[in-house]
This record gives sequence, structure tokens and C-alpha cells, in this order.
Amino acid sequence: MHNLRTIDCLYQSSLWQDCLSQEDIAGVINAAADHLGISPAFEVSVVLANDSFIQSLNDQYRGKNKPTDVLSFPQENFSKGDVLSIENLNLGDIILSYETIKRDAESQGKNFIHHVLHMMVHGFLHLMGYDHEDQHEAEEMEALEVFILAQCGISNPYELT
Repeated sequence: MHNLRTIDCLYQSSLWQDCLSQEDIAGVINAAADHLGISPAFEVSVVLANDSFIQSLNDQYRGKNKPTDVLSFPQENFSKGDVLSIENLNLGDIILSYETIKRDAESQGKNFIHHVLHMMVHGFLHLMGYDHEDQHEAEEMEALEVFILAQCGISNPYELT
């Protein structure tokens, strides 16, 4: 089933070198897709970037001239729970910023790789139409993240250690 999925990874920044494997990335994205019941055939692009790269995108597309941890650019406007068909092969792009995620992990006392994988799941859920604009949406999205990460052996990122 997973062999029909393409998860392209672009290392925009050398900061990411040797810290995250293609298998780690594919593992959390496949776990998220499986949990959501997404079609076996799709493509996602993951860009491992730095603060300056993501800040430029955040300014251009969201009007926020500052770096952020993750940005998602869906190829289609899915609503949560949509069933994908063969026409929906390219789900979109997930962009992660090394420095912001590293700072956040350190300040929150979290394992860096686990925090990266959490942000990847978060970005993937955004591609699939999930959001956190209000309390109900935020709780629903967080519950999904916790469940998916647990499937990958990662503890609840919302519990303080």
C-alpha cells in the first residue's frame, strides 16, 4: 500500500543534514495517512528549510514577516474527512524550519527529532483540511496528532515532562 505513496524530500538547508532520515519522514506521514484512511496513492513534498527561507514564504503568503516552524501549501482545498480519488494524487508541500523547531524544542524541553516529526504530522493535517482556528478545531487536531505520534512511538507533545 505504501509503495504507491511518494514522499519527496528536499533539503533546502544543510542544517538538516544527518539528523532526519527519509524513513522517519515517510513513517509519520504514512501513519497520518493510514489513520485518516487516505487513498494508498498520493504525493507529498517535504522541504527541510531554514528560518530565512520560511520567513520569506510566511511573509509572501501569510503577511507575517517572521519565521515559523511549519507551513503547509495544499495542492487542493480539502475538507477534513474528504475521500481522495486518483485525481487527488498531489496533496501539496510541507515546509519546516530547522532553527525555529530547534529553538522551540529546546525551550519546551522536547526531543528535537520528536518535535520535528510532530510538526510534520501537524503540517500534513493542514494539507488534509484540518485547522486550529477555534478551540474545537484545535482540540480535534491535537487529538489526531497525539494518536498518530503514539503510533510512531512518540509521546504526547502536549504533556509537559
